[in-house]
Amino acid sequence: MLHSYLMKTSGTFKSRGAAGILTVLCLSLAPLPALGQAMVSFSNITTDPLVPVTGSNVTLSLDIVPHNGAEYVTVWLYYRVGTNGNFSSVFMNEVGTSLHFIASSPIPAQSHPGTPVQYYFTAYYYGPDPMSPTNHPSDGPSNPLTFVFHSPPYSSSYTSAWVSVTTTLAVVNQSLHLMNNGQWMGIMPTNSLINPEFRFYTSAVGVTNNWGDTNQASQTMPLFGLADIFPAANIKASSTNDGPYFLFRFNEVNREYSIHRRTVFVNFDSWTEADAGFGVYTNTEGWIISAGRTTTNSLEDQQRTFSGRSCVLDPATNLAFVRSPVLSNGVGEIHLWCRNWETNGYPQAGYVIEVSSNGSIWRTVLTVTNILTPDYLHFSHTLAEPVWRYVRISSLT
Repeated sequence: MLHSYLMKTSGTFKSRGAAGILTVLCLSLAPLPALGQAMVSFSNITTDPLVPVTGSNVTLSLDIVPHNGAEYVTVWLYYRVGTNGNFSSVFMNEVGTSLHFIASSPIPAQSHPGTPVQYYFTAYYYGPDPMSPTNHPSDGPSNPLTFVFHSPPYSSSYTSAWVSVTTTLAVVNQSLHLMNNGQWMGIMPTNSLINPEFRFYTSAVGVTNNWGDTNQASQTMPLFGLADIFPAANIKASSTNDGPYFLFRFNEVNREYSIHRRTVFVNFDSWTEADAGFGVYTNTEGWIISAGRTTTNSLEDQQRTFSGRSCVLDPATNLAFVRSPVLSNGVGEIHLWCRNWETNGYPQAGYVIEVSSNGSIWRTVLTVTNILTPDYLHFSHTLAEPVWRYVRISSLT
């Protein structure tokens, strides 16, 4: 979403490593255990919490199923944070005699969304000619299981929020969405608002609050201030204010709000040629995708969309980007939602923000690396530069 003050793009940055695809079929034959040979199998492998999130420890558990007289089972967990390095060992305690085992200590909490953890189990046991020890997966450290730490959902004291916009012609409500903990944002498409008035609303179970400003410092957009609960006065803007989009922000914690005109925005929902593959595309508002595509209805794509359709940038190209239309009033804030295409946190992705005064000569103003997260996260950057007329967001390969 990008206006003379702000931009937001909702993009998926696809990072898949090498562009080539290996098409060799391999066949591996392993000997069967001897008849009556003691062995075990592993089942019900579970993480607690079920979805690991940053800031929380993770405890692993499993069930052991004995076969052919396997008994006196002990189990060890081996794990490492990341995709290389040594594995740490954790003894697993059996719950009574149930053959349900829980790790005696948790895997420590991580702070970076998308951080992968690789792990495997080793069981030791007795019995007739036992196949002890037994790994799961069978290749142990060379082919471990993986989970990633997800970003916890943004939190709020409210279940929903919106802004009411009053003009001489109508009253329109625009929904807001969480962009961070306790911080709401929304975009309203309209070409102009003449002497509009605004009021924010927040709703929780059984209660709805409304917020205006009884001490408004200025009525010239962009508007900034501290909202008052149940005020007598709306937030007001004077004169004619042009779009094509208006941006609203409200912070429920410190009550700060802002309202911006001349916003440009893209969410890729109305983009044409969704199934055309990676290429160069331009929409009706002047946004350009280069070496990219928009998501399709395929299961793989639908598992990676944000809301509606998203943009995927080709990892095999050095210059894959999304570029804004011309910004006649410069660039203020840049907002985007993005994630790593991969679901296992590897390899990392990233992006570069570039600006230009003419659309030909570009200057890098920010580089963001180490995006591991399989969840869409909100990123924002402030430039406040009136001389720049274009913004380009390029993927790092």
